[in-house]
Amino acid sequence: MTTSLINPNQDFALWAVLLSAATIGFWAERTPWGAKLSGAVVTILVTFILSNLRIIPPDAPAYGVVWSYLVPLAIPLLLFQADLFRIVWEAGFTLIAYGIGAVGTILGTVVAYYLIPLGEQGWQLAAIFCATYIGGSVNFAATAESTGLRAGDLLSAGVAADNLVMTLYFLVLFALPSMKWLRGIFPNQRSQENTNSSQ
Repeated sequence: MTTSLINPNQDFALWAVLLSAATIGFWAERTPWGAKLSGAVVTILVTFILSNLRIIPPDAPAYGVVWSYLVPLAIPLLLFQADLFRIVWEAGFTLIAYGIGAVGTILGTVVAYYLIPLGEQGWQLAAIFCATYIGGSVNFAATAESTGLRAGDLLSAGVAADNLVMTLYFLVLFALPSMKWLRGIFPNQRSQENTNSSQ
């Protein structure tokens, strides 16, 4: 059994670390790099690093409180801030493209699940990966809770794999606009408008 600097039963110390990680996440959202990652991802990364450095334990009763109460409360709070009618009205074709992408992600998850065996809990990992690629890190946490995949080594490994893949994915996305051959296939609408106005 691995030991950590803070034991699972040291509730006050553990909550101090968790609240500090959440504070770092809120602060990071105000920075350019943090806004791209989102505060939730930054908080997950901080706790993941602390867990791997054996500063906090991989499993503790406090984590159960987070998954059972705080995460379910956070999701409706996020929805209360969103104007759903305005989103549907203004999104237009973007919302349709998002729906097509979501269906593609679900189909890809089903295919990958049958092609790559991940053991008895593979369906849980498939569910959380599918959810996070459709809706982000909040979906990751909510789906992990709903499928029963709470704190533990498997969840930590899932977070690590998700962060690695998403880091590579974002690097590719950031590199795409600089590829000239791709700009020839998908010309920028704004640059075309500027060209037309100058003529």
